[in-house]
Amino acid sequence: PAMRVAESFILKNAQPRKFKFLGCEILYREACYLAATSHHHIDVEFLPGSDLNNCRCDRAQVEQVLVNLCVNARDAMPDGGRIAIRCDNVALDATYRERHPWTVPGRYVALRVSDSGSGMDPDTLARIFEPFFTTKPKDKGTGLGLAVVYGVVKQHDGLIDVESEPGRGSTFEILLPLARS
Repeated sequence: PAMRVAESFILKNAQPRKFKFLGCEILYREACYLAATSHHHIDVEFLPGSDLNNCRCDRAQVEQVLVNLCVNARDAMPDGGRIAIRCDNVALDATYRERHPWTVPGRYVALRVSDSGSGMDPDTLARIFEPFFTTKPKDKGTGLGLAVVYGVVKQHDGLIDVESEPGRGSTFEILLPLARS
C-alpha cells in the first residue's frame, strides 16, 4: 500500500518529461559539482564504466535523482566519509531475476550511489520510498527525496534497488533501460 501511495503521489505531481538520448557524461559533470559543493570532509568519487551506452531519459529528472541520493548520503555522514558514483552497462538475465524477482530482464545503464554513512536497519529500509517518511529532524528533511527518486525511476521504466546495513553505509542502484535506436 505504501508504494501505491508513493506512486500516485509522484505521478500526480509529475512534471512533463523531456526525454532525450543521454550518455553518462552528464553524471560526471554532476559528480564534479557535488564534489565542489559537498561537506569538506566528504570525498566524492566518480567511477564511469567503459563504453557506456546511452539511455533515453529526462536530464533534469536524472540530475534530481543523483542530487537527492547524494544529499541523503551526505546527511548520513555528519563526520565525513565517501560517496562513490558508478555507472556501468548491465544485462539482467534469469539468474539475476532469481535473486530479484521484481526485475525485468534486459539491458540497462546502472547508476550506483554508495556511501560510507550510518546505513539503515530493515525497518527503515522497508519505508524509505514512502512520501513524507524521514529519519531526519523535522527542520532538516521533508521525506520527499527518496519518494521523488522512486517516482522518477518508475517514470523512466527503470528499476531501483537498495542495499544497506547499520554501520556499513548504503548503496542505491538505479537501472535505466538502454536507448532504442
